[in-house]
Amino acid sequence: MPPARFAAQMRALADAGYEAVTLEQLTAGWDEGAPLPERPVVVTFDDGYLSQSTNAGPVLKKLGWPGVLYLTLRNVGDSIPEASIRKLLRDGWELGAHTATHPDLRTLGADGLTRELDDVRTALRERFDQAVLAFCYPAGKYDAGVIAAVKAAGYTTATTVDPGWAGPGTPRLELPRVRVDPGDTPGGLLEKISAARG
Repeated sequence: MPPARFAAQMRALADAGYEAVTLEQLTAGWDEGAPLPERPVVVTFDDGYLSQSTNAGPVLKKLGWPGVLYLTLRNVGDSIPEASIRKLLRDGWELGAHTATHPDLRTLGADGLTRELDDVRTALRERFDQAVLAFCYPAGKYDAGVIAAVKAAGYTTATTVDPGWAGPGTPRLELPRVRVDPGDTPGGLLEKISAARG
């Protein structure tokens, strides 16, 4: 995503009245009546790449917005330095898990699921001193067995690559998302969101 295009997309969201929150804030609003902005939106990033800190981080910080970083454990120190992750967390970002090695979870047995779900959640929580309640399915691949394993590992939300808009009644472990592509103009992004909201 070109940085200038991302900045324009986020500015268009803000100008349209959207305000970014974390998934934790969103679900607290849905479930407990915690205050939410009139038009909340969650801005998520998968995998963990340096550009998410160097390019996206400053754009969201300027708006006073958090992001949600779904971190693949093997990327820490490789694709993104630990210090960059810590900076995002200090800026209010939420840390979510995206497995250790980005496998197709549907192909794993119980031991593999434990390594990719439970062990990764524990490792991220201990390494960054953060609650890790959000999960993102690698490549959006999941089934009923994977959902059950994600729930058993203690995650309270999980995002998919299924297109759509999540609301209070959406199953928390099957949250759809609106994909933002590099070619999306600011107006095009708003049209995508409008179509997803119905």
